[in-house]
Amino acid sequence: MEKLGKLLKTRVKEIGIARQADALEILRLAEQYINGSFSSYLASKLKPTNFKNAVLAISATSAPAGSELKLHEKSLIDFINTKLKVEGAVEKIRILL
Repeated sequence: MEKLGKLLKTRVKEIGIARQADALEILRLAEQYINGSFSSYLASKLKPTNFKNAVLAISATSAPAGSELKLHEKSLIDFINTKLKVEGAVEKIRILL
């Protein structure tokens, strides 16, 4: 029989890895959406950078690219949530200039 402390440490590590894997999958799906929905020039100006607390951060190297992304915000959120089959996995997009 294992001690409770050891079981908790193992479980916390598993949860942390699962959370990181989910965040990486969301970043990959965002990249997929960007590459499929925007011209190659505009897509090169957008890069998913971070996901935490249901907020996806995407950096934009120009204001026009950020504005174009803002127009597609709901569509991007719906795309990711549909692919993951999880309602509310991504709730908001934060655009970093």
